[in-house]
Amino acid sequence: MLTIFWPASSDPSILPVCAVSAPQTASNAFDLLDLPVAVSVLRDARHREHVVIADGPRHIRLEARGASLLDGPVRLAYDLADFRKLRVRLHTLSRLEALVRLRRLPAGLYGRDTLAARWLLALAAWEMKQAGASQIEIAIALFGAAQIDGDSMDRMRKRVARLIALAKRRMNVTYGGQFAVV
Repeated sequence: MLTIFWPASSDPSILPVCAVSAPQTASNAFDLLDLPVAVSVLRDARHREHVVIADGPRHIRLEARGASLLDGPVRLAYDLADFRKLRVRLHTLSRLEALVRLRRLPAGLYGRDTLAARWLLALAAWEMKQAGASQIEIAIALFGAAQIDGDSMDRMRKRVARLIALAKRRMNVTYGGQFAVV
């Protein structure tokens, strides 16, 4: 699984949390390692943990400070102070509550994400470009040879160029000069 991390300052859906160690028996403890879904964690230079919890195409992103979520059960305090980001962060909190209660991320809490599919295409196009593929080769790999003929070749080249430009824009978010991909 490819995981890309970016800071909460660039995405209002990332829920900032403060973690405090909790006993295993605490009823309100959150144990990241006990979840039956995929989890990726990146610890940055300021000792914050950037967490992506994923169940197929559905995900939750947390930015944690305090105790490490990798060290076992914690109690979480949620930073909801920014009113401009409150609605989307409450939605993330609702998803986190459902995950803990149901042990899965229910599809009903996720709308159709058309941007994610486009971002995945952009990332794939970027990777192929970095490997030396031409725009036409990328178009064939992404959309199939049947989609490309003499009339559509220029249109497909432009479409691939737009995807690569999107990937470059998305990769402008850095961590100390480094783009974090796991």
